[in-house]
Formats: sequence, C-alpha cells, structure tokens
Amino acid sequence: MVGTAISFYEPIKREFKKTDLFFPAEDCRQAAKREPHNNSEGREHIGKLVGCFYPEPKFRALFPEYKDLSTPDLSDRLHIQAGLTPEPIEGPHPWNLVGFAAAIMVGVPAAVLAVCAAFYWALSGFRRTV
Repeated sequence: MVGTAISFYEPIKREFKKTDLFFPAEDCRQAAKREPHNNSEGREHIGKLVGCFYPEPKFRALFPEYKDLSTPDLSDRLHIQAGLTPEPIEGPHPWNLVGFAAAIMVGVPAAVLAVCAAFYWALSGFRRTV
C-alpha cells in the first residue's frame, strides 16, 4: 500500500496542478505565485509568458469579469490573451488516478486474501469446518 501511494503521488499531484488556470498578465491579484510559463507540451507558444497560475475557483473570485464564461470559453479567452491558439480542452482527470490507486491498494490485498483462503481450503481437504 505504501509503495502504491509513493508511486502514484507525483502523477496525481501533476493532474491536480493541471487544473490551475494561467492568467497571462503582469498584474497578478492577491499575491499569486508569479512564475514564467513556457507552454512546452506540444502546443503553439510565443516565447516565454509571464503571469500567474490560479486554481479555477480562486481565479473566478479574483476576476469577476470572467464569471459568466464556461470553463472551455474561459480557456479559449485566456489562450487568445496569451497569444496562443485556442484548443479544445480535455479537462484533467485527477480523480481517475486516485480511484485507480485506491483500487490497487484495496484490490491486491483482497485478491491475495482470496487466493490464500482458497489454498487453505484446498489443503484442508475441502472440508466445511476446520
């Protein structure tokens, strides 16, 4: 279980990080973490962009002018502001990884228990009572 948790920590952390929205501007609100953003995941990019990453709920609270836009429309608008080509978003799916890791952590021990119980039953001569 510990090994599964250790091996799935980084991929799950990366998936949750993908849910942050990048606002390409010099005026970051509420002391957001400023970091350069080089969009090197195979998408078109223009040099290095400077701006802020926000979780979507915080972004919507800090930038009420975008409150009426759906997440795909907001993503398109931010891509255009950054000078990038808008692309369809396939939202990140961090909970799929969490569910898969949980299934491994529960399923493997349950399978081992079932196999061991079957061997014990077979070695005891298939008796109902032990």
